[in-house]
Amino acid sequence: MTLYLCSVSQKLIGEAVGYLNSWGWKKVAYRECLYKREGIDPEALAALRVLNPQSSSLNEAPFPLEIDFEKRKIKECRCGRGSIYSGMHLSRVLGTLLSPEEGKISSLPVFITPDYIATWDSSDLRWHLRYAVFGMPTIISLTGIVEAPARPREIYLGRSMGFQESFLQEKFKGTFLTLEDERLGRVLAGILLQTIFYFHTGEPFCQDKECSLWNSHWQRELIQSQDDSPYTLCPLHEKKWKEIIKERGN
Repeated sequence: MTLYLCSVSQKLIGEAVGYLNSWGWKKVAYRECLYKREGIDPEALAALRVLNPQSSSLNEAPFPLEIDFEKRKIKECRCGRGSIYSGMHLSRVLGTLLSPEEGKISSLPVFITPDYIATWDSSDLRWHLRYAVFGMPTIISLTGIVEAPARPREIYLGRSMGFQESFLQEKFKGTFLTLEDERLGRVLAGILLQTIFYFHTGEPFCQDKECSLWNSHWQRELIQSQDDSPYTLCPLHEKKWKEIIKERGN
């Protein structure tokens, strides 16, 4: 696995890789953030912004100010500042920056970023934030982990009733993740597991809610599926995991 990572997230990513190591996955290479690659086009990045959550159109004609923002973001590592990007389109753009060797499935390229990513859902005709978009490379959004899966319904109900955000955050503390949460490293490790299964089988998810490969849409599901109880991987995927480990020579 090759991880292209933001420098400010190295400690968290190191924790996640530590879990992978404990599960038998030993081969991890680190590379600098893909936004730092020669040939990155700020205008192309600006054109991938989601402007309207209910329109599939992207920012096809970005303003000079938006392009300048992307230039500053690249230079100053200002990721995760509110802009939302089409995850599939961003993966394609970043994929052009990979060398032929890096672009092989066997290299398992993963770009980890604080940026927000989303995908268009044709069933309800709107964009949805995601914690991961699987492709070449796979993109994992750290902000997406804490914001894409929905928080408890009671929080949204409380907001509609006028309760202060600070009260709601304290009352339901522990039922959702934050960027400072000590559980975040383990959750990121589970998403890396999903990525490995995607590259090896074409399917990153599992139908078992207790398995780390469960596709979580709620924070409670994400926390539950990544707590190693009653197991890290369901019996079916545990068997496949051992096969993958053997195949990779870890």
